[in-house]
Amino acid sequence: MSDHTVSYESEMDPNWHLREEGFTLAQEHEVESLFAIGNGATGTRGSVEEGSQLSAPATFVSGIFVKSEEPGAIPELLTFPNWTQLKIWINGSELSITEEGWHPRQTDGYCCNR
Repeated sequence: MSDHTVSYESEMDPNWHLREEGFTLAQEHEVESLFAIGNGATGTRGSVEEGSQLSAPATFVSGIFVKSEEPGAIPELLTFPNWTQLKIWINGSELSITEEGWHPRQTDGYCCNR
């Protein structure tokens, strides 16, 4: 069992503050959604730069949908390529998260409110 937590800490910012402590691979998809950032026109999932086996980095544009040809299908936002992809190589090896452990992420809500 890991020491992974995602918490909402209202005492740090009266608007909102989200902080993740640790890293649990099985929760990565949900945490990426929590850390997504957008401006109403475009949005990017809050994926870790190094990626992981369950990471699903993506960019979405408001109002651009794709619909399956199946009867009754519901349109879904079109997934655009991940423009934030970053690969870091150290001594010939790619840096990546392969183990659960300490990996803090946080956001303070100030990016668009200043």
